[in-house]
Parts: sequence; structure tokens; C-alpha cells
Amino acid sequence: MSAVIEGEADLWESFADGLRPPPELTVTEWAEEKRILPNTSAEPGRWKTDRTPYLREIMDAVSPQSPVREVTLMKPAQTGGTEVLLNAIGHMMECDPGASLVVMSTESTSREWAHERLRPLLESTPSLAAMFSTNQRDPDNRKTFKKFPGGFLAVTYSTSGAELRSRPVRYLYLDEVDAYPKSLGKEGDPVGLARARTRTFAHNRLILKVSTPTVEGDSRIQSEYEQGDRCVFQVPCPHCHFYQVLHPRRMIWREGKPTDAHFECEACAERIDHEDKAYFLPRGKWVPTRPDADGTHRSFHLLGTYSPLGWMAWSEMAAAWDKAEAEKDDDAKIVVVNTMWGCPAEISTTEELDHEKLWMRRTSWEGDHKVLGDYGLLTAGVDVQADRLECEVVAWREGMRSQSVAYHKLYGDPTQPGVWDELWELLERDWKHESGGLVKLSRMAVDSGYLSDEVYKFGQRDRRRIIITKGSSTTQATISPPRDVEIGPRGNKRKIGVKLWTLNVDNIKHRLMRWLELPYPEFDEETGEIEEFPAGWCEFPQYTRAWFEGLCSERRVLKSRGWRWEKIYDRNEPLDCRVYAMAAAMLEGIERWDEERWHEARRGIAQNQKGRQQKGSGRLVSRSKYLGR
Repeated sequence: MSAVIEGEADLWESFADGLRPPPELTVTEWAEEKRILPNTSAEPGRWKTDRTPYLREIMDAVSPQSPVREVTLMKPAQTGGTEVLLNAIGHMMECDPGASLVVMSTESTSREWAHERLRPLLESTPSLAAMFSTNQRDPDNRKTFKKFPGGFLAVTYSTSGAELRSRPVRYLYLDEVDAYPKSLGKEGDPVGLARARTRTFAHNRLILKVSTPTVEGDSRIQSEYEQGDRCVFQVPCPHCHFYQVLHPRRMIWREGKPTDAHFECEACAERIDHEDKAYFLPRGKWVPTRPDADGTHRSFHLLGTYSPLGWMAWSEMAAAWDKAEAEKDDDAKIVVVNTMWGCPAEISTTEELDHEKLWMRRTSWEGDHKVLGDYGLLTAGVDVQADRLECEVVAWREGMRSQSVAYHKLYGDPTQPGVWDELWELLERDWKHESGGLVKLSRMAVDSGYLSDEVYKFGQRDRRRIIITKGSSTTQATISPPRDVEIGPRGNKRKIGVKLWTLNVDNIKHRLMRWLELPYPEFDEETGEIEEFPAGWCEFPQYTRAWFEGLCSERRVLKSRGWRWEKIYDRNEPLDCRVYAMAAAMLEGIERWDEERWHEARRGIAQNQKGRQQKGSGRLVSRSKYLGR
């Protein structure tokens, strides 16, 4: 019964909204008359549309006097584009109130936006501040819910289907939609769920979508832009007055001289400089490029080249691109294209290794568990499966150059001690060196993502050499400081003397991929010898094709929310084992070892001649202070 009454109330509210006379002020006029930017803004004080003249038509489009029902803005940073959303909200509250909803990407960003953007808007603009009480316990004036005469504003997030399915709204504001998930599982597209809430107000609703784009073909804001009238901002040449789009791809500068960044007019070829913005920005105009649009959906593509004087300079954009090019950093290029240009990134979206090339590059020895000449340290990486343990033993030398010494599959039930005893034997065994000496494993990293209790028990056997790891793709550090494992036999917490290291496996895989892509060194024609292998070079014995498929079993794919790894072959244990062995070497601190430290390691191996060493005498002791935490 209550649901029926609530539905009738929504219909009456919609009917009342239809009878309400249109407000006199447009969003642009309201902003110039009422909006006060807070002291935290780059340019505090009264709002001036002339500072960002390209926003005028966009704000007019979201005004109630406009027949437009949907507006899409694809934009970069530092152009004021987000202020369109704030001005639209302020105008709605005061001039044409109604049920409204703001959708952010996550719960945390929704709270941050409410605190850092919405609160200053309401507090610094006197006409809005007067609408709300100062009582912090007022249920109508909460951080993410504001009730005012004639309407309300709720702030929610795209990952909550329940929030997106609740009561109807007339105004829907979607911010940074490219950060939304593609789907909420069975509930579908979050934008579609949110849009469905406006059906009751189909005759006078407003949907505003604002976002920086991400990847070409996978950007939601780009897709929404394509569905509108596809407006581009054209500006006149200061010399011949020919109107054109100053797209960042047309920007010109001498190599290494970003301060020279400029454009050439498409008509007269005269130079257009950054300082000419004072002339061409006020005279710019939005031009629709989709002739068949019905006029109810306006879409605008704002470019970073139109950022006002004193904000983002063309030289800054050129310098950022030069830096990304010099460092061959695709991620940095994406940041430039998305956030500075305001365009979807059109670079390669997939990075995949060719396992056949690596298989053809195998060395001649047949994996007889022997460590070659210059390699002076051994680590191992272990992956836990339901019926076995898989382990790669890797030798290291200067520059993180590596040699795969052996790869073992230890079959057995990992919930029973037998297979762990076999792994212990690998940790304790002596490995032959080409010099005739013997060497033991310095570190063995074991993944705890599966059967973690059994892994912890194994880690207690040697808390110094056994490294317990857990993979993550969200932690910022490649290897985070360890934390004590607290677990008891019945789930009660107690410290068991084992530390857990969290690895950003995405970072380590990306680094490994770069190493595996290194070209084979050329021969020196004068000496007839091969040049030095580059830092990060990986050597492999006569392993099978299937093993190399496992090493190359994942590819790096660019999605709308960043790079992601996805499997292309079922068996990825060789890749995982190498990642853990790399982590063990990094924790050993070998990237910081100097020539003397490497010499000491190799001298220790040579001293352990076969038949003379005592058990354990070949063990190399770590000097890493990091491991002692």
C-alpha cells in the first residue's frame, strides 16, 4: 500500500513540476549573478563566464528554458568543465527545484566530492547558504543528502545497484562516468540504472554527464558524445579570421623546445600562439557535426588547448608529451592525451609476448640444475595448486640479469606435509655452480593466495629464507612492508611468527614483460664476440614449448579503468613462479648491490668446493636491512 502511495506522490510531484512556470534566469545568468567561488578555488570570487567563454552554451543547454533533455561533456582537466555541473546544481536548487541525484564512481569519491565540491558551493554562495540550516544533526542537511524547498539532492555512487534503483529523480548528474564499472553483474550498466530513474519525469528531466575520456573505443563518455549532436569548438584565426578546431594533434613545436608550441592556421598558414587566446576564445563558437541529431541531446567535446591564459599552457602540454616520448612510457602518454588533451587515447591497447620467439632463444644447455659462471645468487618462486606445488629456481647477477636453473612440479596433496617436505629439500639442497662450487637458495617466495594456512606453516620452518607473499593489483608500492600474520587453529587471532609481504603483481609482471621483449644482442664484428646482455636479460634452458606458453600466458590490456592482465593460456604457473622469484631477489636487495658485494657472493661460491663443504656452508647471508623489519 505504501509503495502505491509513494508512486502516486511521485506522479503528483511530476505533475506539479510541469505546472511550475519556468525560471527567469538561465544557468549562465544565475552563475554570474549568484555564484561565489570559495577561497580554495584557483580564482576565488564572483563567477565570470568570460573567463571560460566556451562554457556559456553548455550551461545554457542545461537551463530549464532549453528543450534539451540530455547533455554530455567530454573534457580534459584545467578547463573549468566540472563547474558546469556545480552551476547547474546551484541553479536547480534556487530557481527550478526538484528531485535530483549526483552519481560518482565509488563511495569514497562520492563523500570526497560532497565535502570538497558540494559543501564549498553551498557555503560560499549566499543565496544557497540561506537555504540550509547550520545544525550538523539536521537529517535534511547531511553530507550526501540535502533537502530544500521543492526538492532534494542525493549524492551516491555507481557501484551500488540498490542506490541507483531507488526513488525517481528529475535531475541526474553523472560525474566522471569513465570511472564507472562497465556492469554491476546481473543488474547491468550503472548508467542505464541511473537513467531509468528519470522516466517519471521524461517530459522535463535533465541528464548531465561530465567526464574525462579514457581509451578509444572503450570510453563511455566518448560513446555518449557520439550519440548527441557532437559539437566541436571552433575559433577564428587572429590573422585571416578563418574558423577552425585547434586540436592538440595539430600543435607544432621544435624537438626539445616545448616553449615554442604553436599552431598554423588551416587557411592562411600564419602562426597562432598561446597568447592569442585573448583574441580567439571570446569569439569561439560550438558547431554541431551530426546533422541528423534531434536537438534533445547536446554533446560537447572540450579540448585542453582552450584552457584560459594562466591555466594550462600549450608549452606544458608539449613538454609532458616530449617527456613521455623520451621515456617510451605509454601510461604517461595516456595521461597526457586524456587529462591534458581531453581526448580518448588511440595508442595500442594490448601488450602480448610471443612465446615462440622466446622458445627459439633457448640456450644450449639442457637444464641440468647447474648455475652458470657470473651468476652469484639463487632465489625461488613457488605457486600452490590443488594437487601440486610448482617451483622455479632462478640465478641472478648484476643488472637483474637472470638464468632459469630448474623448474620442478612436486605432485601431492598440499594439505598434507609430504609435498611440503619435498619443497623443503629443494630449499636445503646444494646447487652446482659451473666453477665447481656449491650454492644454496638465499630466498624462496611462496604465494599464500591458496591454502594460506599450509603456506604459513611452511613459512615457520625458516622465517628468514621463506618469504610468504600475497598478490595485489591495488597497492601502490611494488612490495609493501610486511605485516605479522595473526591466525589461530580455530580462527582466533594470534601471532604465529610469520610475516606476509604484499606484492603489486601487475607492476612486477609489467617489468618482466619489458625484460622478455629485449632484443638479442648483436655480435661485435671486430672481436667476433657477442655484446653484453642488457640489464634484465633472461636466459632459459631447453624447456618445452608448453612451459614458454605458461611464461607468456597473460597479456596486458588497456581498459577504461587502466591496464589489466588477462589470461590467454590456461596454465600460467611458470609466469607466477617467475614473479615470486623476482620478488625474492628484490627483497634480497640485489638491485642495490655494488661490484664488491657481487664479488663477495661469487667468492663464497668458489670456496665451497665439492666434497669440502659442510651442510649449510654454501648459504649466502642477506645483508638487507629491509628484510630485518
